Amino acid sequence: MKIRTQGNQLIEMTEKETTTVLTPTGSYQILAHTKDKKKGTILGEYSTEPKTVRVLCAIQVAARHPEKVKIFKMPSDAEVIL
Repeated sequence: MKIRTQGNQLIEMTEKETTTVLTPTGSYQILAHTKDKKKGTILGEYSTEPKTVRVLCAIQVAARHPEKVKIFKMPSDAEVIL
């Protein structure tokens, strides 16, 4: 599966993991990185933890159904509805 980041970069997610990081400003970033955590990129940034969790769940669903979702587009913070 591929993910289009909020910065419009296309990332191949094969052999990659996701991690969530709380930034000093209080927002949350979702990172995609190799298993050894040596290479990675920011997929998206969200203002609240519930928005971040919702996007992470959507990524997991998309990853489990590659026959339906070939490219997952990271939503903007405003597009995530709680």
